[in-house]
Amino acid sequence: MPKRRIAILINTLQAGGAERTVANLLHHLKNQYETHLLLFSNEVDYELPEGQIVRFLDDGNNTRRDAVNILKIPVISRRLIRYCEQNEIGLVLSFLPRPNFVACYAKKKGLRARVLISERIYTPQWYREDTLRGKLGRLLVSRLYPHADAILPNSEGTKKALQDHYGIRGKYNVVKNLISVKAIHRMKVELVDDIDFSRFTFVCVAGFREQKDHRILIDAFAKVRDKNTQLLLIGKGALLEKIRSQVASLNLQERVLFLGHQSNPFKYVARADCFVLPSDFEGFPNVLIEALACGTPVISTDCLTGPRELLSPSDEMPVPRTTGIEHCKYGILVPVKETNTMAAAMNDMIDDIALRERFRAVSAERAAEYDHTIVIKEFNSIIDEQLMDGVSEG
Repeated sequence: MPKRRIAILINTLQAGGAERTVANLLHHLKNQYETHLLLFSNEVDYELPEGQIVRFLDDGNNTRRDAVNILKIPVISRRLIRYCEQNEIGLVLSFLPRPNFVACYAKKKGLRARVLISERIYTPQWYREDTLRGKLGRLLVSRLYPHADAILPNSEGTKKALQDHYGIRGKYNVVKNLISVKAIHRMKVELVDDIDFSRFTFVCVAGFREQKDHRILIDAFAKVRDKNTQLLLIGKGALLEKIRSQVASLNLQERVLFLGHQSNPFKYVARADCFVLPSDFEGFPNVLIEALACGTPVISTDCLTGPRELLSPSDEMPVPRTTGIEHCKYGILVPVKETNTMAAAMNDMIDDIALRERFRAVSAERAAEYDHTIVIKEFNSIIDEQLMDGVSEG
């Protein structure tokens, strides 16, 4: 019996949390479905399954203004409809805002395939009301997302934002991000010969974008009492040179090391003493789950959304703190944009060996809840249900 055909739609597979999730998904969905990867441009930083079908729906120009990208949504949607019809695609699973807009617009215009959109960001902060981009984004979310057959947020906080801010009451399935614990354990022991870990080491894996707020992390690191420490920054992005300049202005060049994009960041994370995430907002940060899988204690900003749900899961509905350090079950939370509090949390990690060991002891059990062996079953169940609904409607 031939496999059912589904398409996964995303901008690119450049380094990022959503992109890593898609790459992981492709490896695990291939056994049950014929998967078609649809990208807007040919940028792939992750290994794809052998024989993976890949097609491009846009011209790959990432330098266009947001307004132009929005104006192209109908054009790309028509291409998506045509591709799905020609290849008998039964379901489209899209990731990130622009692909979600394209998939929902295509559904509005007659796409017969089921449309599932994966919302992976806290949209009220991603689309700020005081910018034209933000106003357009909010309008598109409210007008287009209701056309999806199902919405798959990766956190309860993201789901609540869509309900409360946009009044979207469609069918929701909150699905965890997935990782491969086995693969991370295999990769984390690979040789590292370019970094000396004899000093206490902090590490951050994040693209150099405003949202990730490396500036706060650098300022906090400068205030750490123990100067025999180092900070590894893994990632790439538009603000890289600005952060380099900040490091130079604080005379931290010998202690802050830029490692660029790494196909295997886990070998660095596993050898570090503490992972730090300074984000202003998230959807659900994969890097925190991956750090736990590496057995590395974590500090994160208590941003919307994700970190509290991961590190303090007993909280029924995550509400960020505005002051102070919070030692949760699986890591430390600090308020967003609090340099002094972040520095104090970093000092706690340096000074308290027992605290670090407590976090190491429980990290594996938490990471295991996000292993692909569990999460892929949730994806399969949702996809199968939607494909059956599509058959009955047809």
